[in-house]
Amino acid sequence: MNRSAYLHEPYVAGFVTFLSELITGAVPLAVSVGFSKSQLYAGFTDRFPGDTKNRDGGGPVHIVFARTLKDLFAMYWWDGKDFDQTYTALEVARTAIRTAIEGEQGGHRLDLALQASHEVMKWGFGEDRRAYRANMNWAKRQKEGLVQALRVGREALIGDNPSIEVFGNDVHQDRVAHGEMGAPRMNAGWTKYFALALPGHIIYDGRVGAALGFLVRRYLERLPEHERPAGVPEALAFLWGDGVGGGKLRDPSDGPYQFSKLYGGRYGSKSWARVNVWANWVLAEARERATAAWCAGPHGLRALEAALFMLGYDLCRAGKTADGNEMRVGRTEFDAHGAILESKRQLPSITDVKFREGLRQARLAAGLSYGELARQAGIHAVMPSRYENATHSNATLPSEQTWKKLNAVLFPR
Repeated sequence: MNRSAYLHEPYVAGFVTFLSELITGAVPLAVSVGFSKSQLYAGFTDRFPGDTKNRDGGGPVHIVFARTLKDLFAMYWWDGKDFDQTYTALEVARTAIRTAIEGEQGGHRLDLALQASHEVMKWGFGEDRRAYRANMNWAKRQKEGLVQALRVGREALIGDNPSIEVFGNDVHQDRVAHGEMGAPRMNAGWTKYFALALPGHIIYDGRVGAALGFLVRRYLERLPEHERPAGVPEALAFLWGDGVGGGKLRDPSDGPYQFSKLYGGRYGSKSWARVNVWANWVLAEARERATAAWCAGPHGLRALEAALFMLGYDLCRAGKTADGNEMRVGRTEFDAHGAILESKRQLPSITDVKFREGLRQARLAAGLSYGELARQAGIHAVMPSRYENATHSNATLPSEQTWKKLNAVLFPR
């Protein structure tokens, strides 16, 4: 796996360009996200006004509209803290990691490695959570091999030719006891360790993976039909994970674009490490190309990661505007509150040269196939393709009555 070769793959290169335009705001994100109100820090709802609704079987949800990734970054929260407060709180874990690395040749190296692991997992999960116990139990079982495992993991992830094959290759305890090399793990806990230990490495958890999958799907759906792949390109097949407790949609899959789930343990570590590295490269390249002030500087990659973390919280409203309508990508315009401008709630006229492209953009934004659009509009299944594609052998334009039917489906009142 080579960084340059990966970034030059056609669909990857296109996605980086798309992502850089999202970072600058040249391409609007335009999503609604609902956060559990009980988990927000004091003053969040005043700073970011929105609507409150009850989740099915759950508590109140504060729904906000984000026009850009920058908006989502501003909305970041975790454990009752905003971004700056969270960054400060992480200094304890960062210091413990630095101390452990500096002491790897000393007599207290195992204690230091365990303390660093404890601080990371405590911040990420809380000591009373199952994930904390599982990761710390694994760390303790490695005995002296833990120090080697963490070092091997760090060394494997840096550079332009990472060695992800080392992840998940557990060794027997008798080999660990003799001081042989331990094998690193990658999951929602250890990605946090490596992100704090290494420059240019993001925290890749289920939420960030969900956000990346969602944006990949957006990018693919925007491509001209003749350029669109039949499924998700392998190099953009980011993995996602469920949230704790359920009640949230984090699967970014839709139609032909299906994304697989993350899984931890020995056998999932390698695939987790792979998508983590891909994300590192894609985000770093897009951020550098965008040169946006909000994610510039030494903490810029962490800011971009934070925006994705917020996007991936719950995708069930990500396709909707602030007024609850289906979101239209492309040429859609929004008012200051995230509602679609009334003047933009229709297709271009039949005589407009932009009609065919406008229809395609609106259909893709609604997530409809040709057949589904035809069914909902009450027209023959072959007609949408003929309306959109000027090169179709039977290309045509709809009647005024059919134009109204298409508008009723694509821009519901």
